[in-house]
Amino acid sequence: MIIVSPDRFPPLSPAEAAAAIAPVVGGTAFPLIDAYLGTSSHFAGERITLPTTTVTGRLTEATYTFNQEITTAFIDMAAASGKVPGCDPADGDSYGTGVLIADAVARRATTIVLSTGGSGAHDLGAGILTALGAQLQTATGRRLSPGAHALAELGSIDLNSLNTGVLGVTWIVYAPEVCGVDELHQPSVEKLTELTGVEPTATSGSGGGVPLALQYLVSLAGTGKVLVFNPLTMSEPYQQLRSSAADAELIITATPADKPTALTRAVRVASGDTDVIELTGAGEREWTAPALAEWVSNALPERSTGK
Repeated sequence: MIIVSPDRFPPLSPAEAAAAIAPVVGGTAFPLIDAYLGTSSHFAGERITLPTTTVTGRLTEATYTFNQEITTAFIDMAAASGKVPGCDPADGDSYGTGVLIADAVARRATTIVLSTGGSGAHDLGAGILTALGAQLQTATGRRLSPGAHALAELGSIDLNSLNTGVLGVTWIVYAPEVCGVDELHQPSVEKLTELTGVEPTATSGSGGGVPLALQYLVSLAGTGKVLVFNPLTMSEPYQQLRSSAADAELIITATPADKPTALTRAVRVASGDTDVIELTGAGEREWTAPALAEWVSNALPERSTGK
């Protein structure tokens, strides 16, 4: 068995990249979860598409996965709230992601898995709160503008119109980097924590600070929880890769970067004693499945283990 476990080749997710490469090498796709756009499609369930807004407020459509059997929604922040050229993430609005969350809650989701990689809204989840009915206002009662910087002017949070279906939800936040709030806009963090009573933790800064808003919702309900971690090496697909590596004759990983990335390094760690071919340096471009398959076919050596 040949295992194929590549990095993402934007806009192809690791799963889409693996599906493109596997036929070329006669291998089996073992895509990993990296918390970026495309993560939600990795899970079983109904794919739901609905109108929402981007980080700049423009109308768009976004898709997420809802598994009715386990009442769990899988949402990529980048689907609605991805980075937009020219928009500083500190000015970005996560409202569009909140629209997806509200739809999942209407479907009676009890667990929401939120992948935050590629988010263009580092607004501490303020836009999500707004989409769920919370009214964020200045001290003079004016509606707060979107973005992290505006939170420094936060004077009150009116919860009279809050979507109560969101209370008690268990939140699982996938983040490619788990961090505190030190690098975020500190006056805004201080103002939000002052009015919510939520104390920042070592993971609150992940995904543009969205765990802060989720912690607030949990505190209001008195139930539910917020779990934040990097899924790359802690998810079921990675454990499956580790257990299957011993029976594989070869593992192939690839990245468009010029050197190994966090994902490709994780594949090497999981490989154990199995030979690894690591393809790098494909370059940045708008990748398609046929183009990736062609590149791998040309880049693949006769038999170089990389060990």
